[in-house]
Amino acid sequence: RDLVRSRGLGDVYKRQRLYTKGYTTVDNGATHGHMKFLSRIIRLSKENPTLFAGYSTELSTIEKGFWKAAKYMCDAQNDNGGWPQYYPYGVGYFKNITFNDNAMPDLMESIYALSNDSGLTDSELCEDYAWAREEIKNQTNPYVLELGIKHDTLKSVWDKGLDFVIRAQVVIDGTKTGWAQQYEPDAVDPVPAGGRAFELPSVSPDESLTMVKVLANIVNPSDAVKEAITSYVTVSYTHLTLPTILLV
Repeated sequence: RDLVRSRGLGDVYKRQRLYTKGYTTVDNGATHGHMKFLSRIIRLSKENPTLFAGYSTELSTIEKGFWKAAKYMCDAQNDNGGWPQYYPYGVGYFKNITFNDNAMPDLMESIYALSNDSGLTDSELCEDYAWAREEIKNQTNPYVLELGIKHDTLKSVWDKGLDFVIRAQVVIDGTKTGWAQQYEPDAVDPVPAGGRAFELPSVSPDESLTMVKVLANIVNPSDAVKEAITSYVTVSYTHLTLPTILLV
């Protein structure tokens, strides 16, 4: 450690610490991905309790982990409605609101499934989380009570995140296009941000399409959601393949 510091490699040292310690993140399927796995175990245990006879302690630990992850996702939301890649750890681009690697889109899918019975195009996750919505509704589960998880809270988190997505759609020459990979974490109005050296502020086709899939799954979408989808589709078809549009 002292050798690294003495050679002025502070950033290398910080990065080494980041990847060798358990900093909590929603990047690359973390947290919300684990929730999906844990939920399927819990769902199966409730549907087929004989399969899990003698494992009550383990199931309790699994369920507590699920609810702690749900609480974490609510707590990690920024004031402007977006989610950082890492929380509470925030250094450099790790604190940016992150669409790439499906970070925020997948997280939003979990929040949606925890507060809605079905999706418009895909209800699989809503079905997996049906047991959780019932626990939230009943407010008798000790972990739900301990962590203060309520439907109104989840609905508020979802609405706030959705509002950020609508406002984050990049407008070029008066036309709504797509979305960037990352956004400035503290800006009230969404501002595309750079991440790693090859992640410039830009309209990114992959992240845009992923976010459109989230929007297209909303039951009874608002006019703002419909406009966001149709605007992106129109731009995509107009340009055949939407290029990465740099915003620098």
